[in-house]
Amino acid sequence: MNQKQLTETVRKFFDHIEWQYDFDETDNYFMTGSRFEGGVEYCNVIVDVEDEFVHCYAVVPFEVPAERRADAAEFVTRANSGMKRGAFELDYADGEVRFHTYMDVPEGAAEPSEIQLVLLTQAPIAMIQRYGMGLKDVAEGTKTPAQAVAEAETRS
Repeated sequence: MNQKQLTETVRKFFDHIEWQYDFDETDNYFMTGSRFEGGVEYCNVIVDVEDEFVHCYAVVPFEVPAERRADAAEFVTRANSGMKRGAFELDYADGEVRFHTYMDVPEGAAEPSEIQLVLLTQAPIAMIQRYGMGLKDVAEGTKTPAQAVAEAETRS
């Protein structure tokens, strides 16, 4: 599908589920957020629409300090191991960490279903909710990457 069609599909989805958002018409992305209990209490959510692709990023609300980025990279690598739906990304330049998912929607494909869009947008949020506190501990130097990931993966 082309960018215009996909943008309208995502807009209808957000409106249908009554999720408030801002839309950047210049760069064609939606900006919203999610709040949850425990650990890292929120994340920013960006849904970027291109021709034939929809990307969703959940961004942690802090940046990893330069001196902790090598440990954060280890954390991201450990957390990503075996991940089936998306991956954590670390921007070494500024310390931003986000979880990224995407969906291919080639020309001629059916419009993405509500279930597909729920999975696209909720998986990154769930990963920040699960791993965010561990990442924060690593960024603050209070836990090793191995400890933080192990705790995140054993927490229910």
